[in-house]
Amino acid sequence: MSPRFVRFDKPWGWELVWEVTPTILGRVVHVTEGHRLWLDTPHGAEHVLLCCGLLLLVWEDDAGQLHQRQLPAGHVHTIPARSRHRMIAVEDSNVLVVGPSALEDVLRVEES
Repeated sequence: MSPRFVRFDKPWGWELVWEVTPTILGRVVHVTEGHRLWLDTPHGAEHVLLCCGLLLLVWEDDAGQLHQRQLPAGHVHTIPARSRHRMIAVEDSNVLVVGPSALEDVLRVEES
C-alpha cells in the first residue's frame, strides 16, 4: 500500500506528512526565509536532515541552556526526546524530519 501524503499550510511555510510505520511519521517541513517554527519539546527523539536551504537550529542541552548552530544543506541532526528546539530559516529551507507518529506528543513552549 502506498503512503498517503497530507499537506498542512502553516504561517511559516508548510508540512507534508506521511506515516512511515504505525509509530513513525515522516515530514517534509518547508520554512520560508525569515520565518521560524515554535519552540517545542518532542516526547520522542526526532531526526532532522536539511535537504536544501540554510537554517539556524536552536536546541537545549542537558543543563537546560539554549544554543544555536547554523545548519547547511545536507546536515543531519538528532534532537533528543524532551529537548526544546526551534528552526529559523535564513533561506527558504526544506527539512526532512522523522520521529514519533503522535504529533500531539509535542509540547509547544513558545509560539513562533
